Amino acid sequence: MKRSVKNKLVNGRPKKALAPYMFFCKDQRENITGDNPNISFGDVGRILGSQWQSMSEKDRMVCMKTPSIYIFSNPS
Repeated sequence: MKRSVKNKLVNGRPKKALAPYMFFCKDQRENITGDNPNISFGDVGRILGSQWQSMSEKDRMVCMKTPSIYIFSNPS
């Protein structure tokens, strides 16, 4: 039985934009897996979630206003 593949593009464009948290995750995932090569997928998600929650509202607003040019500076 084949699974149906949903069309993620409408008229050649994505259906909706990524959320600011997803931009943050895409940016930081490589750093986390680089520092911890044997870490599991779930643990990466937990670390990303805790980093996002620990960010100040001001830092999150930068990501929300301009997600396409979002740059995260890691304070550690």
